[in-house]
Amino acid sequence: MASKPKLEKKTLTLGEKIEVIRRYEKGGVGARGLAQDFGVGKTQIQNIIKRKREHIEDYENNAPTSKRRNVRQTGNEGINQLC
Repeated sequence: MASKPKLEKKTLTLGEKIEVIRRYEKGGVGARGLAQDFGVGKTQIQNIIKRKREHIEDYENNAPTSKRRNVRQTGNEGINQLC
């Protein structure tokens, strides 16, 4: 059984996530097809669809469409600033 070549991890921007959601809701294209179109894994597309409410809220709150990830607060910002 031949193994697939491992793809480099790619993170979609908020604009790309919104496009994924629009195309998924329009129908005709499943998670596997969208994953191939955007060059990411099927699981990443499924997670975008599962968390679509969060992504749409960010988009509606005028978050930059080039935004790639949510910034998480660790509770140790003071220590992080020292580094």
